Amino acid sequence: MCTYGYSPDSLFVRHRFRTPAVRHLAWLVRSEPLLTHYQGKDNVSGATAWPGSVDETLLELDRNPEALLAHLQSRPSRRLGLYFEQLYGFALTALLGQRILAQNLPIRVGGRTLGELDFLVADPATGRIVHHEIAVKYYMGWPDLNADVNSVNRDRAEEPRVDGKPLGWYGPDTRDQLSAKLRRLREHQLPLWRSEAGRACLRSEGLPEIETSHLGLYGYLFRHYQATTPPLPDEITIPAPEHTWRKADEFQCSAADTPRIRIRKPDWLGPLQLADDFRPDPSEPGAIAEESQQRPVLVATMDRTEQGFWLERAREFVVPNSWCRTIRTPEPDGAARTYHQSRP
Repeated sequence: MCTYGYSPDSLFVRHRFRTPAVRHLAWLVRSEPLLTHYQGKDNVSGATAWPGSVDETLLELDRNPEALLAHLQSRPSRRLGLYFEQLYGFALTALLGQRILAQNLPIRVGGRTLGELDFLVADPATGRIVHHEIAVKYYMGWPDLNADVNSVNRDRAEEPRVDGKPLGWYGPDTRDQLSAKLRRLREHQLPLWRSEAGRACLRSEGLPEIETSHLGLYGYLFRHYQATTPPLPDEITIPAPEHTWRKADEFQCSAADTPRIRIRKPDWLGPLQLADDFRPDPSEPGAIAEESQQRPVLVATMDRTEQGFWLERAREFVVPNSWCRTIRTPEPDGAARTYHQSRP
């Protein structure tokens, strides 16, 4: 039986969600964040304590999803990052009973936007005012199989390199780099509300002073299916990545009894589930091979569960052969900032 890394009594193994948005919300609640502690300011937390009854709440929501769907339609977006923010906002209010005072609050100076505060939240249980900064990210570890791992050199004192490329973790768009994202959060996003401009914005909006911050960094890490996995930043405390990536010319068509299909957004918020009557499309492997020559494609390997429905057993990025050549060293402020302002 497929368990996708979950125990047999996991909610995703026991129950097929009829409403995809509820399944996405369940993944948000039940997945382990990429960052579970934060090495920086003492008043920043990196994990959310969801109530013990959350599974029952999610099952009831799957039976009656109207409230969640109405919430998502209040600010519809096809961008995965904004969709994830809407799910998170619903989780704060419906699952934790918290009150959102502001969302995507811009901090400006002289007409220039310095950044946004994702959520400003009042916790009725503690009376605290908390800034929530969240993101959902997908990073692949470089080097790849064809790199000469023994040729690691230090062209730059602070940055080991393989085959001329900096070691690290890169998104489907290689301008998005994990170390740059963490630096941006640490040096800019999280301290933003403490800045003079941040405090002035809160006063002008009639909002109370923030007491603490919460950082929620969710997503997946992918190792090359054969190569050495590069080291992770100290802040990332999840186990070694179980998901993989490969180049398009390394992709092999799968056997019919273990179908592989493309995962489309917003189903990147996994794991994917399909109905009992799902039948693999014999043309799908060829379509994956063709599309992955043009852009990174996220692929799920599906297994049938004992309950009869199909559940994602593993996921893998298949990227163009040219993807590795687009890796560049991000500038400390420029590249990271440019990408941060564009949401996936």
